[in-house]
Parts: sequence; C-alpha cells; structure tokens
Amino acid sequence: MNLTCVRLTYSIDVTRSSSLAVYRSLLRLNVILALKGFIENNPLLINKSISYVFDSILNTLGKYNILVLLDNHINKAM
Repeated sequence: MNLTCVRLTYSIDVTRSSSLAVYRSLLRLNVILALKGFIENNPLLINKSISYVFDSILNTLGKYNILVLLDNHINKAM
C-alpha cells in the first residue's frame, strides 16, 4: 500500500484571524521575502483570506487522495 501524506502545520492565529487576507498577514509578520514569493507564485490567492487559502490547500490535497496530518505546531504565528 502506497500512502502519501503531508504534515500541514498551522497556528491558532489562523482560526482567530480567519478573515485576514494573506497579504496583510505576511505584511504584519514582516516577512517580506515570503510576501514577494507568494505574490510571484500565487497571485490569485494573495488577497484571499487565510482560511480560504487553508481550505484550498486541503481541498487540493484531497483531490489527489493525499492524507493530511493537521499539526497545531505553534499557537502564535511568528
């Protein structure tokens, strides 16, 4: 049996700030390189909410029957 899985880490901030746009979230965290990379590689998602992007990731992985292990690794985004 072949299994493919992804460990998807998230912080509790995702649930508390679910309507916050990805752009604002990355800007607030002052991760400019990540922001530039996200804009370059995911231009259609940059202004979507964090929860929308998280759900999109889960849905896409599900379409390919990839097992997802949700990991609340940290409580506050760094």
